[in-house]
Parts: sequence; structure tokens; C-alpha cells
Amino acid sequence: MAEFIYPNKSAQKNQFLILEYQDTPIDGVMEIRTSKSTIQDFQKTPNDIQIPPFDYTVQLELVDNDPVLGTAVDLTVDATTYNGYTFSGGSDEEITACLKYFEDELDFDQVIENILYQYNICGDAYLELVMDNDNIIRELYALPTEEIRVSTNLNGKVNKYVQLPKNMSAVRSSTTTKQIEWLPDSIIHFKYKSIGNKPYSSSPFRSIMRDYNSSILANFYLQSIFKNLPPKYVFSLKNNSKEMRELLIENLRRAKTNPNVDIIGFGKEEFDAKVLQVNFDSGLVALPNYFQSRLAMLTRVPKLWLGISDGANRSTSEAEIIPFETKIKKDQARIASQLNRELMSKTPYPNLRFQWNPISLMDEKAIAGIVQQMIQVGFDNETIIQYAREKGFPLRQDVTIEKPQMQQLQKDGAPSRQRENQKTDTMSSNLDQKGMSADGGAKLEQHKQAVKR
Repeated sequence: MAEFIYPNKSAQKNQFLILEYQDTPIDGVMEIRTSKSTIQDFQKTPNDIQIPPFDYTVQLELVDNDPVLGTAVDLTVDATTYNGYTFSGGSDEEITACLKYFEDELDFDQVIENILYQYNICGDAYLELVMDNDNIIRELYALPTEEIRVSTNLNGKVNKYVQLPKNMSAVRSSTTTKQIEWLPDSIIHFKYKSIGNKPYSSSPFRSIMRDYNSSILANFYLQSIFKNLPPKYVFSLKNNSKEMRELLIENLRRAKTNPNVDIIGFGKEEFDAKVLQVNFDSGLVALPNYFQSRLAMLTRVPKLWLGISDGANRSTSEAEIIPFETKIKKDQARIASQLNRELMSKTPYPNLRFQWNPISLMDEKAIAGIVQQMIQVGFDNETIIQYAREKGFPLRQDVTIEKPQMQQLQKDGAPSRQRENQKTDTMSSNLDQKGMSADGGAKLEQHKQAVKR
């Protein structure tokens, strides 16, 4: 038995009827292909709604409560979007009109940034497509990942997307339905890491949850120390009378109420005062640093960008940029491919292809230096221009790169140099074996004659 789908004219927009046929489908009906394999950990429920393997709320709280991880996510989203996007496959007029359509009508810049935050934090992100009567997209919305569930059959075909709001009572009072539903063609589901045929992505931060729990316990422990064990003075009096001890205690009480009162010790014998406080050894200090290093390793953001300066310098930071930039470009390629499959065909410009503008996390000085080396080595003009553009270096369409003329070489093969200045150049080559030139010898002889006179 196969399933087929066609638009339901009597229903609302974006809705379709799903029919089952035993025989060959009629003309105009498109067959939906379904894998023979079954979904891992499939859960049979009344609506076949699959439960995510983890709680998205924990992921969001993790980013909100940790400044290092929050900064890493911000840098990842900024690096993905900072150089913008464009389109290919059409004329300049079509590309300009499509950019205006995405920026003004769809507000794509704000929506894709929202999607990328949920994509990098939760692993799953859902983009709602709102279409008009002509099946052309007119609005885009980023749905709350922590409330969206996927309904699938045993073979993994998505039946619908369902939103389960936390405040369900408010939703029921304002609508007649118990839950909000979307058909599959109205949602684009972005997955950070797909493993097998599971309906949800794997968690981006699941591998550090144990370290995160340890850091929470460590913070509670430090908070308890600051609350219950503040630094205190311990006074030691030896062989002093009762009156002297009482005077010292009274003086300490006054000093507690009035910080300007000096503490005075009494007695003829030995008197000592020491500070009693917790010794923050390397174990308490190393744990937060260890957790920060694990976060940097997981997100691939250079440590120096996260404010972790221990052992980091310019050379190590540049080496860490390569895997981070690779991650950004891979995410861009994955998202662009999905947008071209599921979004562009529903826009007024179905023949155009979405693509991100080339990015580079290197500064322009470093890119220009590499380009200069490529010129000296002998790379062809097209390869050099392509490399510069891939690194985001701004080049005109009609640009050409010419190799500079080599300096004239001397007969011995050494580079030519400027004519020697007889008055200032101390590296003269007209010296004898004793290290003296003819002019210097003449001056020395004149000096000797003047001395004899």
C-alpha cells in the first residue's frame, strides 16, 4: 500500500489530503516515498508524537547561566551571518529583487538569526512558512523549539508538527483546538546533528552536561563557604588576667560597631592575632578553568575570543581559527542546502539559489600577505582571485592581479643594491688585510705629522 498526496481545495491554505491507494495512482497524484526501516525508539502514541530524548529547557538554561558558553553561541551566530547572503542562477535584476523580497517582506535577517540561536543551543530549529492562496511564501516565523514535537509513522515519514504550549489553558480558552498543528510542507526542520533516522537532532551540549553539573555543585560549595565561613580574626592571650581579657572583648565589640575604632591588645605576656579563612587551593580554582576549556573545545571558538588567556597567544589563536571557521562553513552549507530544497521553490524566484557570502575570520592584512606569497610562488591569476574572494576579501568583478617586476640581479646572482655612500656606509669593501682603507691611511699619516710638529 502506498500513500499519495494532493492539495485539498475545500480546506484552508497549505493543507493537503492524504489518501491511500491499493492500485496504481491516478494522473496528477504524486507518490510519497517512505523508507522501509523503522525509527529508532519509536513510541506508539495516539497521535504518534515522538518525545525528544532530552529537555530543551536545560540547554537554554545552560547558555543563560554560563557566560563563556553564552559568548561562544553569540560568536558562532555572528560569524555565520555577519557577511550576509546572496543568490545565484539569475540575472542581476532578479537577484536584486529577491534580496529586497527577503529583506523587506520576509524579514529574513531577523528570522534566520533566531533560527541559528535555537539551532546551536537546542540542536533543532523549526521555520514556519506562511503562504498565500497562490502557494507563495509571504511570512516566515521561528517557532519555539522547546514546545514543538514531531509526529511520524513507524517508517519515519512526518505526519505533522505539533506545538504543546506550556500554558495550555490559555490556548484552549482562545481557540477551539487542544493543540496547534502544522502540515509537513509548512515547516522546515533544521537539525544540528542527525544520527540514524531519529526524528530529532542529537544534543549539541550533551557531552558536557556532567561537567556542567559538577560546576553547579562547585558554585554551591563556594557560595556556602562565603556565607558560613567568612574570614575571622583569632586572638591569642597568654597568662592575662580576667580584667584584661574583658577589656579586650569590650574593645572588639566597639570595633565591630564602629570601623574607626582601633583594636588594642592588653597584657604583659605574649599577644597574637591571626586571620582564619578558607584556603582556596588549586583544586577549587582549577575546576572552573577546566570546565571553560571543555566548552571551548566543544564549540571550537578560539579561547582568546572567550577571554581565556592562559597559554593563549596570537599563533595559537590563529591555529584555532581554522576548525572554528570550518564548523561555520559546514553549518552554512547544510542550512543553504535545506533552504534551496524546501524554501526557494515556494518563493517568487524558484530558479534562484540561496548562498552565503564568503567569510573569513582572518584579518585582511593576513589574507593580503598570503595572496602576495601566492603571487611570488607563481599561482595563476584565476586561482589567486578565487582564494581572495573565498576568504571574503572585497574584489571587483573586473579585477586582475599582476606579478611585480623582479629586481635586476647582479652577475653573482645577488640582488642589486643602491650605490654605496662613501661618507656614511661603514660596510665598505675597499679595505686592505689590516682593515684600513687608503683614505684612512692618508688621514692617519697627516695626524702623525701634526703631532710631531
